[in-house]
Amino acid sequence: MYFNVVVRHNLVEEIRRMEHLSDNQSVLKTNLDAGTLLAENFQANQCVDGEYFFDDAERAKSFASVCMDFTMKLLQARLGQIDKLNSGEEFSA
Repeated sequence: MYFNVVVRHNLVEEIRRMEHLSDNQSVLKTNLDAGTLLAENFQANQCVDGEYFFDDAERAKSFASVCMDFTMKLLQARLGQIDKLNSGEEFSA
């Protein structure tokens, strides 16, 4: 049994069970592996969107929480930047 954490628009969309993985899907065995892939996706795409595969339900759930925490911190940082803007000043993330 495998667990797929699906992230779209930086939000966890679903956690679903899967019986099998295809050849191009690999299991993230450790929290370090998952965190590294999350960071790599953000660096490459400015988002954490993707499908992340686990062989443990608790690790999938924990990863989903980390994703949402990451998004919340990103949102708070950008909101802080916007709040500091002067009237008429532009913003780009």
